[in-house]
Amino acid sequence: MARPALSGSRALQVIDVMAGAPDRAFTLSDLVRATESNFASCHAVISILVARGYLLRDDATKTYRLGPALFAAGQAMAKHDPLLSALRSASDALTERTGLSISVSARAGDELVGVSRHGQNRLLAQGIRVGQRVPLKPPIGATVLAWSCDEDIDNYIARGGIALDAPEAAQLRDELAAIRRRGYLATLNTDSYAAISKAMAQRYAEEDRKARAGQLISGLYGGLFQPETIEPAGSYDLAFIGAPIFDRRGYPLYSVVLSGFGGRISGAAIEDYAAQLTRMCTDVMRSGAAT
Repeated sequence: MARPALSGSRALQVIDVMAGAPDRAFTLSDLVRATESNFASCHAVISILVARGYLLRDDATKTYRLGPALFAAGQAMAKHDPLLSALRSASDALTERTGLSISVSARAGDELVGVSRHGQNRLLAQGIRVGQRVPLKPPIGATVLAWSCDEDIDNYIARGGIALDAPEAAQLRDELAAIRRRGYLATLNTDSYAAISKAMAQRYAEEDRKARAGQLISGLYGGLFQPETIEPAGSYDLAFIGAPIFDRRGYPLYSVVLSGFGGRISGAAIEDYAAQLTRMCTDVMRSGAAT
């Protein structure tokens, strides 16, 4: 495996940091701390990014924000990936019809990165924020990992130092298999899940966010928080319903999370919402394949 170019890696770190907090500007000192680099090398990387339009510098405040070249790259990416364009349009339609919220994230190596949010209550949506990166380890990412190959699932179970004994690992495999059988993940509002969700939503400094979220996920892991059975007449305190989007190779790439239920709902309602979500995902994949 080729050694990564340090300057290239540092440039991507800078962009990731700023994409994860789009509502703030960053000083050079902020970015030095966030990327754990020295002042001279970070300044050199930032200067190149500014020169190429990937960052903009405010001379009055001496702060930086993302530049228009990244918007152009995003527009081009949407054309390269017809799935994403179709998914955004379909998500807008589903949230308008149901009054719920949708959060879309994408698998990026051993992380999930937030891609988009939809619906009137998008700020309250479950899932990661746009631009935020979260470690891909149990229970995070189960929506896409449930359909991954055995090797990916083995790595998922072992990732991040989570000390799962053999029975716990077997239970996690059973829970992933249950997601595949249902065709979706239904996650309940438990105390542990609520703590993880809160940690993901809090706006830590970027250098702390991954570490704190990762530590909390590891410390609170206790399964995937899904009900063993869903009875139509039952009542459930539901956090979200998640379903995957596969690319043309059959690779589970996007996780689509439907949330904002506002309290307990019936099992019949869960099944109805899940049917709408999975049908939307199927339609998106078909439209992408036809493009």
